[in-house]
Amino acid sequence: MSIEIKLSTSFNLQTDGQTEKINQEGKEKLKGDRVCKKNKESAERSRSSIKKGTKKMKQQVDKRRREVEE
Repeated sequence: MSIEIKLSTSFNLQTDGQTEKINQEGKEKLKGDRVCKKNKESAERSRSSIKKGTKKMKQQVDKRRREVEE
């Protein structure tokens, strides 16, 4: 039974690929989180625009309705 020692350097910290794989998975998760956050922000802006448009349309309809009733 022998023990194999793998030394890493400051230039190449990954000795067996495991650390590299874990780092890559972490980067992918962070990237996914950023995309998700951007999508949520975009959806919120869309909702806000739709609300404003709906409110404006309702105001115009109400304005016309009053003119007809008088």
